[in-house]
Amino acid sequence: MTYEKLYTFLLTHYRRSRFEGRGMDKAKRITEMYMEDLEKYGVSYVSRHEDVQGQGFKFDKDLNIFRGDYVEYPSNAGHLTHLF
Repeated sequence: MTYEKLYTFLLTHYRRSRFEGRGMDKAKRITEMYMEDLEKYGVSYVSRHEDVQGQGFKFDKDLNIFRGDYVEYPSNAGHLTHLF
């Protein structure tokens, strides 16, 4: 996983108004945040508010996208924490 690959991935799947539409510094911070999540947890999440398709999804270090009716966050396993 490189910063450039992740940035391109987010550019494709993240709403532009919430990514580059907020300025390049904001886009850089968002990319770095996702990079840290992937390094620490192996997965990260994009909410329906940021998702281009408006559904939200989980993705892994290989940039595989997983979509579903809900996502269970690791810190609250077994509890419904986010509806998409």
